[in-house]
Amino acid sequence: MHPCFLLAVLGLAALSTFAPAQAQTAAQVQSKLLEPPQISAGTLAKQMTALGRKVLIFDTRSKPEYLVSHLKGAIWVDSERSPDTFVAKLGVKAKGADIVFYCTMGARSAAYALQVMDALSHMGARRVSVLENGIIGWANAGLTLVDSKGVTKFVHTYDQETAKNLRKPELARFEPRR
Repeated sequence: MHPCFLLAVLGLAALSTFAPAQAQTAAQVQSKLLEPPQISAGTLAKQMTALGRKVLIFDTRSKPEYLVSHLKGAIWVDSERSPDTFVAKLGVKAKGADIVFYCTMGARSAAYALQVMDALSHMGARRVSVLENGIIGWANAGLTLVDSKGVTKFVHTYDQETAKNLRKPELARFEPRR
């Protein structure tokens, strides 16, 4: 069990006897304790090109989102599949690797990373983190995205509302190139 999780559970148990205002504070504390480490787009881009650095990148978005664009070298993960299945299939690659999960803005990837980070750490991962601000942060940093045809400028933004987070909202796409 992850030490932060244990601390969060103990803290919530102690705070659960307080008034609703304190319970809200407990929820805020829990969310901070249970967030996996984040890595910025710029730092990840440097790590991806560093000699001798083993970086595994996992895209936790839906398959249609992945097909519109993804980070070069990213492995699509069916986040509906159990974390045990993920670890059994891909965990062996973790040894000595920096592992990064991403989604559109970070919520889905953080939730998935929390479920597998202990197992990956035990399998030898150097670090497990989540891309800060997801693929939108990557695109906003002007970094390269790819699809099955090569380099692309388009981003699947989950929905129209989320597209507003792109510096260039006109680059939002919901279907892959043909």
